[in-house]
This record gives sequence, C-alpha cells and structure tokens, in this order.
Amino acid sequence: MNKLIGYLLGPVVCGMGIFAIVHANSEATNVRALNDHGAVAMAEVTRIGWKQKRTGGGQQQFTVDMEFVTDSKEKISVEDYSVPTDLGTEIKANNGATLKVRYLPEDPQKVDLVDYPKNWVATRWAGVAMAVLGAIFTWWKFRKISEDV
Repeated sequence: MNKLIGYLLGPVVCGMGIFAIVHANSEATNVRALNDHGAVAMAEVTRIGWKQKRTGGGQQQFTVDMEFVTDSKEKISVEDYSVPTDLGTEIKANNGATLKVRYLPEDPQKVDLVDYPKNWVATRWAGVAMAVLGAIFTWWKFRKISEDV
C-alpha cells in the first residue's frame, strides 16, 4: 500500500498544481474583465455566515449574501460570496454592512470587492511549484524503478 501511495503521490501533486494554475488563470481573466469594463455598485449584506472549506482541514471562512442594483436598475442577489476574515469580523460586529463591489454589466453575477482584490498571482505560483515538484517526484520514482529492473 505504501508503495502505491509513493507512486501516485507525484502525479496527484502535479495534477493539483495544474488545477491551481487553471483556477488562477480563470480568476485572472475575471479580474481583468472587471478592471477593464466592470461597473461599481454598493451592495447590502443580507446574511453573514461560515463556510467549511472543502480541503478537510477544518478551516472556515466568512461568506455573505448580498444584493445590489445594477446601472440598468436590475436587482442582483449573490449568495455565499467568500470575504476576507477581517472584513467578515467587521460585518459581524456591525450586524451588516454595505460593500463596494465591481460587477460585469454583461454578467452581473460575477462580482469582486473593490477594496479587497483577490490574490490570483500567489495561487498561480503555488500551482506552478506544485506541478514542478510533482513532475520531479514522478520522474525520480520512475527513474528509481528503471534502475532496480
């Protein structure tokens, strides 16, 4: 069983790195579009809560439901939007808040907080590091197998 885990560790880490790179590139595309032609609105927080991260590490983060009105007078509701811990603590202490958001006029469900930019660059570099380390580990394992044969 331990041998199997050793053989699968490299490809799994490499795959996770590739997934992180793809996720970061998708986030970067959204951020660029929001910065390029996004519209700004004030969103009212309607609910704040906790969300368990899927990593299984027991980490939680604040999520909010918010509503805002677009420039075309359309009312938009966004549910379970993750916010930074310091902002979530402030919203909870004040029993609600109004947040400045940027949204895409052609897809108002794509929003980002104006004052709290997402860190997609760090995610991309973490993904590159994981993919490279996974590839090196995989190469090393298969090299070791070929030497033993």
